[in-house]
Amino acid sequence: MTVERHKEQILQLEKAFGQKLAEDCITRIPEKLKFLESITSVGGENSGYSEEFRNAAQTEKEEILKRSNACHQIVRERG
Repeated sequence: MTVERHKEQILQLEKAFGQKLAEDCITRIPEKLKFLESITSVGGENSGYSEEFRNAAQTEKEEILKRSNACHQIVRERG
């Protein structure tokens, strides 16, 4: 999914639920990234999983980074 698509989704969810999800997203992302890094990094705390699992974690990490970018764009646009 692209950054723009993540942005659209976040804005739709905010509209539907009346919450500022972008700000919440930004505060939760570092913890998720830290965990995924522990899986995908050589010698990471959780790096003992299969290659398939590490690849899935890498894909998830890339999506989270895109989502983070979208959240930061939303917050910047709000001023």
